[in-house]
Amino acid sequence: MPADHEPGGFWKDAFRPGTPACALLCGLVGVALAVSFLAIGLWKTLLIAACFIAGWALGRSKTMRERASQAWRRIVKRNG
Repeated sequence: MPADHEPGGFWKDAFRPGTPACALLCGLVGVALAVSFLAIGLWKTLLIAACFIAGWALGRSKTMRERASQAWRRIVKRNG
């Protein structure tokens, strides 16, 4: 094992453009998209991508999580 190897190094490099780990990860994402297009079609794949982006945005932003939580509580309170 090289001296400069760090635990978790692959995942650290996987999101750094220009590294072999990033190239591998991007290649795998491309294969997953191609399989999705062939298996379920363009529009369903785009719907999945849109749902992923919406979930990512909600999970990333603390204020969005708080707003979504408040909206959910209002919906549940109204229907309960």
